[in-house]
Amino acid sequence: MKKFVLIAALSLLGSAFASSVNVPVEATVSNICVFGNGDEVNANNSTAAQVSFGYDAVNGGGSNGNTAYTVQCTNGATFNTDSNEGATINLSDGFETLSATVDETFTPSIGGGTGGGDSYLMTVDVSAAAGQWSVNEGTYTGTITYTVSYN
Repeated sequence: MKKFVLIAALSLLGSAFASSVNVPVEATVSNICVFGNGDEVNANNSTAAQVSFGYDAVNGGGSNGNTAYTVQCTNGATFNTDSNEGATINLSDGFETLSATVDETFTPSIGGGTGGGDSYLMTVDVSAAAGQWSVNEGTYTGTITYTVSYN
C-alpha cells in the first residue's frame, strides 16, 4: 500500500508541473525589388555586366553590345523604372565623345523568379551610329543609371 501511495504521489507530482502555452507569431512581408546580374540576385548588387562593342565610322550602325540583368520582386509587387529607351549617351575617352543610343526590353516572369517571386529580365542594347569621324582611336566609357521604384 505504501508503494501505491508513493507511485500515485509521484505521478501527480509530475503532472502538477506540466503546462503549455500558445505563442502567437506574426510576420509582416514588405515588398522589395532588387537588381541582379543573371542568376546572382541580392540586395547589395548594383552593377550590371558591362556592355562592350567595337566601333568604326564606316559600319558603326552594325556595332552594338548588350547586357541583361534581372529585377527580382516579392510576389505581386509593382515596380516602375526610369526608362532610357532611345536615349543618347555620350561615351568619352577623356577628350572626345562618341554618341551611342540605348534600347531596352523587359521580359516578365510572373511567379517564375527565385522562391516564386516575380522577376523581370531587362536587356539593354547600346549602339553607335556610323559617321562619327571626329573621334580618336581609343576606349570610350560611360554609365547608364536605372532606378527602380516599387510598392
